[in-house]
Order: sequence, then structure tokens, then C-alpha cells
Amino acid sequence: MTSSKPREIVAIGDVHGTKKGLEEILRHAGLIDPDGAWTGGNRVLVQTGDLIDRGRWGRRCYDLLKDLQPQARDSGGEVVMLIGNHELMVLQGTPWRPEDLTNPTKFGQTVIHDIMARTVKAAHAEQGYLFSHAGVRSRLRERLLGTRSVSSSVDATEALAQAINEQLQEAVRKVMFAVDKALTKDAWAHPIFSDEGVFWNRAVGEVSSAGAGAIRQVVGHSVHTRIHASSDRRIHDIDVAICAGGRAYLRVENGRPIPVDLASPSR
Repeated sequence: MTSSKPREIVAIGDVHGTKKGLEEILRHAGLIDPDGAWTGGNRVLVQTGDLIDRGRWGRRCYDLLKDLQPQARDSGGEVVMLIGNHELMVLQGTPWRPEDLTNPTKFGQTVIHDIMARTVKAAHAEQGYLFSHAGVRSRLRERLLGTRSVSSSVDATEALAQAINEQLQEAVRKVMFAVDKALTKDAWAHPIFSDEGVFWNRAVGEVSSAGAGAIRQVVGHSVHTRIHASSDRRIHDIDVAICAGGRAYLRVENGRPIPVDLASPSR
């Protein structure tokens, strides 16, 4: 008889080219061995974007997670890669600090290919949580869902993830942005790319009028010294400045969020 117990989730925030920090966290979480091979079994790793910029090894961080995807799948697990505003900036042709990419144009083409192959996304839903880079406010949630009927918050997170990923795919498919070309006016009509969209929004859990806590979310983008929960504890910000020595991640077991902070030799 197959167990209905949900797979444990490990969520990691902004890495910004810090391969050493990413590997330290993956090893601490039991997801890789000293050689970098997947040991996470059927668990789910979600990385919420901004693998690149600031540090020197953005492309290597990206390739590490890409290499883990088939290994995790073979074990019944999953490696979910989301893009953040810094990956989006590469697609716009404006990387913040391109020296961590030997060829930004080629990297952008790789990201576009992976988006269309659905191995890289903008949002992910699991265990009733919506994972994205910067989060979804109520106004964006209502615009994305429209009149769509959802019977529960779990259904809402799944519907939102689908809508967000459809908009990202459409932007790529219609070449609304391209490498070395600024995002077109038409692309900004897609609400996920706005200042309050899933790539740029800040403090989603701190603005009570936003009503973002109607769904449970895990986000990055806004830096804190440790895993930060909103006042209603329905939204967790997991950007702990890995590039500055932060070492923490979020586990989700049976819908229960468990922050994990580890002492880092680089602190």
C-alpha cells in the first residue's frame, strides 16, 4: 500500500553565485554527498531564484542544480528551480554583475530553453504553499485567478502557480523579452513582471493591507539575517544573504514549516 505522506520539502533562498554556501546547505540538509551527488531520496528541493550575480560562481550554481534534477527524479524526488529578478535581468540583457557569467547571452538562452522545457519555472505549489521569488500580494492573486473557482487554499496555490508559469511561458514564447533586448511594453502587461509581481515585490508578508497571508507562501528576494516569518506565520522569507555568509534553509514537513539555521565557517 502506497503511503500518502507528503514528501518533505527543503527550500533555499537567494544564492547569488555562492557555490560554497549552496553546497554547505545541501549537505547539511542531507540532499547531496561530499561528491555532490543526490542523496535526498524522495524529498523536494525548491530554490527560489537569484542563483546568479554578486558571487563568482552563478553559472556553476545553476549547473549544479540542473545536474541534480535527473538524479532526484530517479529517486522519486524533485529539484525545483525558480527564476528570480536577477535571472530575469539576464533575459532583459541587463545582468547586475555579469562577471559571474562568462557568456551572459548564452546563459540567457539556456534559461529560456529550460523555461520552455518546464525544468525552470517562476512558481511552484506543494503542501499548500506557493513558492516564488518575491511573493504574491492579494491584488495580484485576484488578478491572476480572476473568476476562477477554487475550493481551498491548496487549490488556490496550485491555480496561482499554474497561472504564473503560463504567463512566463507566454512571455518567452512570444519573445516579449529576449537576450540583449529590453523587456517589451507588452511583457509588462503581464502582472507577474510588475513592481508588485513575483520577481520584484518586497515585504509581501509585512503589508497587512495586501492580504497576502490568505495563502501560505515561501519567498526570497528581501534579505533577513535568518528565516523570517510574517506576523501571522503564513509567509516565510528565506533570503538569508548566503553571499554574505548566511546559512539557513526552510524544511516543510506535513505542511509544518521548520527553519533550520546552521553555523557557517565562513561567517
